[in-house]
Amino acid sequence: QFYFPAIGFNLADLGQFPAIGDYFRHHPELPANYGPEGPFRLLVEAMQGNGERPTAAFPSSHVGMSTVIMLLLWPLNRKVVYILFPLYVLLCGATVYIEAHYFVDIVGGFVSAILFYLIAERLWKLPYFDGERGQPTK
Repeated sequence: QFYFPAIGFNLADLGQFPAIGDYFRHHPELPANYGPEGPFRLLVEAMQGNGERPTAAFPSSHVGMSTVIMLLLWPLNRKVVYILFPLYVLLCGATVYIEAHYFVDIVGGFVSAILFYLIAERLWKLPYFDGERGQPTK
């Protein structure tokens, strides 16, 4: 939605995808003329115009998915979780550092991941496996 208008569709058609660096730091405007007209487009444009920037998305799917993965791994192999935890923390921090997300997006990703995990756990019996024999537990 943001990258192709920034580089130009002609470069994308040629298969050239240059890095845009800090383009959006100096070009805060949103691309125009995308998607069909209608009430949903107006709603999306209003939300983006009042709070969304091209480098942010609420909640962070990076944090949400990695949180769910950590929660799923916990009953299977806690040693792996302890090994991956520093990388998980670095991923959460890096998404803010590289300006892919704001801090509130990280918090939203974390909270929404836990909520979705708990809902899924209640709706479906999530398969946990016995780490020693690889057999599902009851």
